[in-house]
Amino acid sequence: MTDTERTRALVLQFNEARARNDAGAIAALLAEDVEWHPPAGIRPRPFRGRDRVAAALTGANTSRVLQVDTIERDVVAVVVDGETAVVRQLMRATRIDGEIYTNDYCWVYTFRDGLIQRMDEYGDTLLTARAGFVPLLPPEDSPADRPKATNLVATTHTPERN
Repeated sequence: MTDTERTRALVLQFNEARARNDAGAIAALLAEDVEWHPPAGIRPRPFRGRDRVAAALTGANTSRVLQVDTIERDVVAVVVDGETAVVRQLMRATRIDGEIYTNDYCWVYTFRDGLIQRMDEYGDTLLTARAGFVPLLPPEDSPADRPKATNLVATTHTPERN
């Protein structure tokens, strides 16, 4: 079996585990030091570590916005080359307020030794923000030195007139 064939089988297995929301099966396909990089506009740094990533992918972060048991993921396309897989996926779910959430995602998976080493997530961040996912920082992950939005307001300088 080539690297490409093996990666294709593993990424499909991973997506099947995600469709079942099976934390154990998801974790089994993640490297111990895996990194999940969501869009920077949603979360400015990655989730790190097998247990944390598996928990986040199975509802630890989405349960405050979505009814996790309503999530449906449809894989639209899979492109694989060696140890890299790209998966386009449509997601639908019911938000906790009863509204429907849909988004089109692209995931780039990097495998090493048969396990996912890195996941890069791309999606419509405006839809994500409107659904209520922003910020995607649990309280224990919010650094004290992170600037507050009020500190980021630009100031203008008006030149003195003579």
